[in-house]
Amino acid sequence: MRWREEPYPRTPTYREVRPPLPVTINLDQAIARDNPPLRSVSPLWVTGYSIKLTGYCPGMLHAWLRLGTRVWLAECSCIVHSPNNDARHDLRQWMPASAITPQHD
Repeated sequence: MRWREEPYPRTPTYREVRPPLPVTINLDQAIARDNPPLRSVSPLWVTGYSIKLTGYCPGMLHAWLRLGTRVWLAECSCIVHSPNNDARHDLRQWMPASAITPQHD
């Protein structure tokens, strides 16, 4: 793995991962959202085609970003699906480092 650091070697706040590494993403930790209602009032066809943002999914780690609070964020990409797998969305976003784990071959 090779890192491309910022031009200021004493403040490596951004580290690009080349080539991107495969990771497993915990979507429950990666995506901030409000608590869902106890009972869905949406019709089943709406719920079936909505994007599911819970559980785990495979993804790729592209970069690390260090915040002023010494917390690291991971820039990851993944494909999220609807419960019936008819709809999908390519997602790329920053998420807490605790939301990802490396995939081992």
